[in-house]
Amino acid sequence: MVIPLFLDLRNKEVVIFGGGKVGERRASLFARHAGKVTVISSDFTGGLKSLATKLDNLALIQESITPPLVEKYVENASIVVVATGDRGLNDAITQTARRHGKLVNNAGGGETDVLVPAIVKKGDVHLGITTGSPVVSRHLKEKISRAIEKEDLLLLELQGYARDLSKEHIPRQEDRARFLRRVFTDPSIRQLIKEDKVEEAKQKVFALVGGKK
Repeated sequence: MVIPLFLDLRNKEVVIFGGGKVGERRASLFARHAGKVTVISSDFTGGLKSLATKLDNLALIQESITPPLVEKYVENASIVVVATGDRGLNDAITQTARRHGKLVNNAGGGETDVLVPAIVKKGDVHLGITTGSPVVSRHLKEKISRAIEKEDLLLLELQGYARDLSKEHIPRQEDRARFLRRVFTDPSIRQLIKEDKVEEAKQKVFALVGGKK
């Protein structure tokens, strides 16, 4: 059974076995979020080589993938990605990584612990979509992305402001939650957001929390 989770990889290492197109896509994704990404392969795409010259946290290790090499590099990894194009080799790397207690993204279609979703990112909104069909996932990604409007992003910004204010002025968590719901549903605040008057909306929130300038 799959459970959707978000992982903070800022101080973690992702190790990718395979320097082809799939490895390139995984490296491009994880290098934007992980502390370090290491790609191991006997050869690399031009895109990967180019990416490595631009990103300090992306390292390419040009070596043949052997059992001792796999043992060496999975040891410090938080997530291991297998994308060699060789199903048998992918499965062998997967088993080694699991033996070391690592989470595995098997991009070759075998057993996997981590699914890489289609990602929607707008402002501070992050959504992951997985359906079992890459085509449908991309379709839903585009559909959902269009549905997220500027008003939604402004509401999110305002809730962040209101949350920080509530921590300063409202001691009890239950009261803070009630205050945030009130901010979200207040008709006058919603109207200000619709009119793109964020600073005026923040002033309204400040008045509601009982703060004084």
